[in-house]
Parts: sequence; C-alpha cells; structure tokens
Amino acid sequence: MFLYKLKKEEFEYSVEEFSKGFYDDLLYKIIEEDDDKRAKAIRYFFKIYIKLFWKYHGVYADSNNKKAVVLICKRTSKKEDFKLFFKTKIALFKSLRLISIMGLKKYIRARKILDSMDSSWIDEFVHKDFIHIDLIVVKKEYQKQGIGSFVIKNILDYAKQNNLVVTLETQSPYNKSLYEKLGFRCVGHHSEYNLTNYFMVSEID
Repeated sequence: MFLYKLKKEEFEYSVEEFSKGFYDDLLYKIIEEDDDKRAKAIRYFFKIYIKLFWKYHGVYADSNNKKAVVLICKRTSKKEDFKLFFKTKIALFKSLRLISIMGLKKYIRARKILDSMDSSWIDEFVHKDFIHIDLIVVKKEYQKQGIGSFVIKNILDYAKQNNLVVTLETQSPYNKSLYEKLGFRCVGHHSEYNLTNYFMVSEID
C-alpha cells in the first residue's frame, strides 16, 4: 500500500486530526449539540477508539505531509478477534468518563446512536477478507483537491492486488455519490435518529 503509516509517536496527532475533522459532522452534532462539550467528548472518544484499533490495523496518511488521514480496519483472525473483544469491553468501560462531560442521559443516548451505526452489516454482504475504511479526514485547506480520492484509490488498488473487498459507511448523500464514482455500490442503508447510514462495498463476491 503506497500510503504513509503513522508511527507510534504520531498517535496524538491522529487523534487531533480526526477530532477536528469530525467536529462539524452531523452525527456528532446530533449526539452533542453544545460546541464546547462536543469538542471535549469527540477528542476523548477518538483517543479511546483509535487506540483500540491502532495495534491491529493502523492509521495512514496520503504522504508524510499528512494532508489526509484514514483509519483502516481489516478482517482479523479468530485469535485476534477474541483479543479485540476484550479490549473493546475495556474501551467501553473507559468511555464512562464521557458522562462527566455530557451527562448520563446524553451518554446513554450517544451509545444507542453509535450502536445503531455499527458495522455488523458487513458480514451480511461480504464473505471474504476485507478492508474497512472506518474514518477518513482531509484537512480543510486541502479539500476538493482529489487527496481523499487518492487515498481511497490507493486502498482499492491494494485490495484488488490482494483479493480483498473494501467497505465503508457514510451518512452524507453527497459523499455517497462520490464513493459511487470511485467504484463503490450502496448495498443497503439504516435510518434512525434523523440519520441515514449508507453501506458501501467495492465489489460483491
């Protein structure tokens, strides 16, 4: 894969970039409408979330200039899935700290919203190894320059060479059309909490 893989010492950088990139995202605005609380909650959430997948998968950038960053998840072995299951439980326990930021009612609601937007749909449509593009952010000053497309095309090329399917999700109809132009197909959707989560797959095996 011709992408730059972030090093261990760049972990905090990745947390910062994803936090800034998703600050205005509709999903997180619905979860927490207060700007200051949302900024704090997103940063803490991504710190837990990215750390959970850092070892097993990875955060990549378009180059060492890091104009765009992407969190990639791969189908893992059963042994790794078992380890990840327990690490997920630990991460969920750590996320309880968000109650002090958001309050208990909003925390419970946020958990329900995020659970409704999970990636369990993949097993229904994909029956071989895959790469899931979990998070992708292009810095504002570099948007609409084809950098996000470059990153995704690179992942698609790698997947093709290794007989992998590529999956992703989006709640944006605009992004859905962009992904379709890159070769993805929408295989389903889920609507809840005034959001529609579109399920995108690079190929159907």
